[in-house]
Amino acid sequence: MKYALLGALILLCSNAILATEDSEKKPDDSEKEKERKFCLDSQNTLRRNYAELKQISNMRKLEYDKSMEDLKSEMEKCPDDFETTKYSDGVWATKETSDTQTAESALASKYACVIDKKCGRIGLINKQPNWNDGKKGKPGSDCSGEVDDGLCVGSSPAFSLFIVFSFIPILYL
Repeated sequence: MKYALLGALILLCSNAILATEDSEKKPDDSEKEKERKFCLDSQNTLRRNYAELKQISNMRKLEYDKSMEDLKSEMEKCPDDFETTKYSDGVWATKETSDTQTAESALASKYACVIDKKCGRIGLINKQPNWNDGKKGKPGSDCSGEVDDGLCVGSSPAFSLFIVFSFIPILYL
């Protein structure tokens, strides 16, 4: 009888441990990819609509950057509806529910959505918002490369100019 009770107790404990492990499992990769795609598509739709509304000709299409998910936060305060917050070196946090914050940074090209322990769900971009970055004109008309429904895809004109001017001195050598 003692062995039967001991066996039942071990069985109950192992079931409890297995149930705890199942509840602590992280979402599988396909779920995570779906979430990333949803976040990215939502932001690019907002940027496209904002570019159309405000007639911004050089709004960049965001690409998801998984490496941003691993950055350590240096935020002193959470972003709000009106202001971004420096998240890490060269990365800015936006409130995920804000409609226009990533759109305020027309030249941003990298994006990630993360869950911050202190602030909850936030979006990360690779360029601090600056109203002066956006050029006036028909969306997509001031892109240096490919255009995807009003958003610029690929390198920015500023980067292209940097490359050109970097190599001009070499030609005179």
